[in-house]
Amino acid sequence: MVAIPPIDLQTGIAQETLLRRITNRTRQSLELEDIIRATTAEVRSLLRTY
Repeated sequence: MVAIPPIDLQTGIAQETLLRRITNRTRQSLELEDIIRATTAEVRSLLRTY
């Protein structure tokens, strides 16, 4: 069995925040294109690749 390294607190908070923002923005639209665009923007923001 392979041990999974623990996520540091800062990374865990960033991931949780990103997931919450994506979820909230997804709930605002039923259009797949809008959902994909919003999700892509949020992930790029997290990765700092604009």
